[in-house]
Amino acid sequence: MKAMSQVVVLVTLNHCFNQACNSTSLKVKIAMKFFQLFDNLPIRYKLFLSYSTLFILTLALGNTLIYNYVRSTIQENIESQLKSSTDAILSLVKTSTAVSIKNHLRAVAEKNRDITEYFYGLYQQGKLTEVEAKDRVREVMFSQKIGSTGYIYILNSEGVTVMHPRKAHRYVNFSYRPFIQEQIRKKEGYLEYDWVDPEEELIRPKALYMTYFKPWDWIISVSSYRDEFDQLVNIDDFRESILSLKFGKTGYSYVMDRLGNMVVHPQIEKLNLLKKNNGEVAPFIQDMLDQKSGKKIYAWKGPQDEAPKQKLVIFNWIPEYNWIVASSSYQDEFYAPLRTIRSFMFTIVVFLLVLSLWISFRISFSITNPLKELMTHFSSRAVGDFTTRIRQQSKDEVGQLSHYFNLFMERLEVYSHDLKKEIHERELVEKEVMNISEEERRKISQELHDDLGPHIIGIGVLSKVLEAKLEKEKSNEISRIQKISALIEVAIDKTRALSRGLCPVNLMALGLKSSLAEMAADVEEIYSKSCIFHCDSPIMIHDNTVATHLFYIAHEAVHNAIKHSGCSIITIDLSLEQGQLLLIVEDNGRGIPTTKNNQGMGLRIMNFRAKMIAASLDISSATRSGTTISTTLLLGV
Repeated sequence: MKAMSQVVVLVTLNHCFNQACNSTSLKVKIAMKFFQLFDNLPIRYKLFLSYSTLFILTLALGNTLIYNYVRSTIQENIESQLKSSTDAILSLVKTSTAVSIKNHLRAVAEKNRDITEYFYGLYQQGKLTEVEAKDRVREVMFSQKIGSTGYIYILNSEGVTVMHPRKAHRYVNFSYRPFIQEQIRKKEGYLEYDWVDPEEELIRPKALYMTYFKPWDWIISVSSYRDEFDQLVNIDDFRESILSLKFGKTGYSYVMDRLGNMVVHPQIEKLNLLKKNNGEVAPFIQDMLDQKSGKKIYAWKGPQDEAPKQKLVIFNWIPEYNWIVASSSYQDEFYAPLRTIRSFMFTIVVFLLVLSLWISFRISFSITNPLKELMTHFSSRAVGDFTTRIRQQSKDEVGQLSHYFNLFMERLEVYSHDLKKEIHERELVEKEVMNISEEERRKISQELHDDLGPHIIGIGVLSKVLEAKLEKEKSNEISRIQKISALIEVAIDKTRALSRGLCPVNLMALGLKSSLAEMAADVEEIYSKSCIFHCDSPIMIHDNTVATHLFYIAHEAVHNAIKHSGCSIITIDLSLEQGQLLLIVEDNGRGIPTTKNNQGMGLRIMNFRAKMIAASLDISSATRSGTTISTTLLLGV
């Protein structure tokens, strides 16, 4: 049996050896045939195959190394970029919220100073006693709420609380406290300090903004705990800055609160991701809230995605507001350059394979490519950019054509500059003419009001005196002098009307607000249409030219509505929001037809007047829903 086994083994080994020999012989024969075929090829194909093989092998090795290196580098760079962006957003949010809070407290303080000035004015006019005026101010201030526990209080220059929402703190001298001493010294501005509430033992940081009302020696202060600032933050101050950050095509940044609500997000703002759809839990959100800072990879299905894809997020914590700021993007987008590299490698291989063919077309390419470039430049210059030039690469006919193209573009650039300069000069002439016209109208109005008006009034007074004298003497001329007095009264009314028509704003004691109110009343009386004017608080515009343009914009809008819209109600709203004056005229008429040529003279005049005072004019209209004309003007500080 043992001998038999040995024989079987020997036979098997012999068979394998013969097969190996036969296989090697076959490979050798194939290789020899290949070299014979190669020897018989033309030289250009030999060079093509030789260089192609060499380049392909070299590129394969080099690209493999580059691919792995680029993949590692991309991962590090993307994480570094997301972390830098997250840190930048963290700083932006902190800075923006601090400014927003300061501006919020400042706006409240200055608004209450305006309220105080208003009631002080009523006291000065004798409409209220000083005590009544102060009581009215107290009612208004105490009705306001700053966050959850913030409030408004008033100090005098001696550190005594004139007004305070807590009775225990009223008329108490707090001048021994350092921050009160600072308030007495500065009287205006922003201040941060620590405060221990009598009902609490814990020291909590607070902030206030104060403004000074000198007639009553009041330091009006708006105060709030800083850990409640998340209720005072105006997210609009930094929303656009965060949403403007993009990483690739789909990467973005967002802000989330401690409950999982999206405070700022480009797609799902105000949505709570702790519970998504149908009660489905998003666990990575809870992980982020638990970790507070770091990085995480998770699966996410966007609105446009067919299936979930892996995303990378870098996040950080803002303890002051209990917010998390994060930057995220899809991982497959991180590695898009790798796909580009693979495509590039394939392109290089194909390029090497067709290199010999490309050489035969080199001459034609040397002509067609510059021509295509020239056509591309002509197409891009059609949008109005005349600054770029084509680099002249040769002195042949194509090079000369590039030279003439550059000369042509230089002339077009000069013509464009001259045309823009002429347009700018014409605009300055139009503005100067408009200002001169308004100034002359104002002067004529002033002459009528200050010279002719008093003169006619004086004549009226004399006629009244003469009328009384004739009546006393029982003269027969009494009827004539009465008719003269009546005609003088009519002349006085017409003079006043003419004065207001020439300059409707400058002659009014309360400026634009009073002029618009009077115009609304005139519309109701003359045209029997409901014209409602609304303005919450006094708005003073010291530049009479600006006020006049605003009045005429409203005047034109109202009379356009009366003439063309078939409306029954017109509203005029004048308000001041965050340093911007808003003038809105709205009607319930048939709307403006949506045609290309619907810009009538009235609309062009309104646009021109808005342009003269650097205001923006917006006209929105819908069929049977009326027209709204909004004018927005940034008032100077």
